[in-house]
Amino acid sequence: MKVRMIAFLSTLLVATLWSPAGHADDAVCVDIREMIVGNTYVAKEPLYDTKVDNDGIVDLERDKQEIPVGAQFKVLKVECDGKKLEIKLREVAPKKKEAVDIVFKLSKAERQMPDAMEQFQTMVAYVWEDVPAGK
Repeated sequence: MKVRMIAFLSTLLVATLWSPAGHADDAVCVDIREMIVGNTYVAKEPLYDTKVDNDGIVDLERDKQEIPVGAQFKVLKVECDGKKLEIKLREVAPKKKEAVDIVFKLSKAERQMPDAMEQFQTMVAYVWEDVPAGK
């Protein structure tokens, strides 16, 4: 029994260490995830592989699968890495649509600054009608 438990815990530890999702997120990433995942918002701009920084939209791809202006969408997932914060969205529609990703250029160093949440909210205001309230 002990051998099985040790094997199970070892497997879990290895899977966590080698998994991209297994890395520890910074506090702001965790706060943003808790604040927006599962919530519904309205698109202010077309959303499809959209990239946003502090100065506005830096790249806006258009595609038939985009979330159009004025459409409601649900936040499915938030992932952070060193250079960006990536959010997966899906339009709220009678027929299930394909999920799209948008990227906020908010680096890990920027996410560790005292004004990180305000920076994120500024970026969100460029593309979403409703800006999530921070902690």
